[in-house]
Amino acid sequence: MQINEAYLEQIKLLPNAAQLLTSMIQETEEIEQRTGLYSVCWSSGIDCREYLKFFIEKALIESFENCIEIFSIVDGMEQPVDQGSLTEAVQLLENGINEMQENISPFYSDEKKKFLNELLTLLHTFFNK
Repeated sequence: MQINEAYLEQIKLLPNAAQLLTSMIQETEEIEQRTGLYSVCWSSGIDCREYLKFFIEKALIESFENCIEIFSIVDGMEQPVDQGSLTEAVQLLENGINEMQENISPFYSDEKKKFLNELLTLLHTFFNK
């Protein structure tokens, strides 16, 4: 799937932009294209709070580079995330980090583990918002 920049600019203007972008991420097989989609999510100011769990799931399986993009998305969630979703995301990330430590995974590296722990720390700060 080739992603057209002008098309992405139009998507950012739609009320369901976050839903469209997460669907495109889910359907896109090429890492570089997903990187671009993640970048659009955080750089455009689109409200992605509803998809926090989706992004945490992706952080666990994506490349380190895409994990950085996902961190930027989560970091940009300025308004409080509902506590139920936040608790679920924290548990998902904690479980994922623990599984990575127990199993050899192609998605695991010390660098990524440190970054995922930073993401976990960020999520914990949301409890105070």
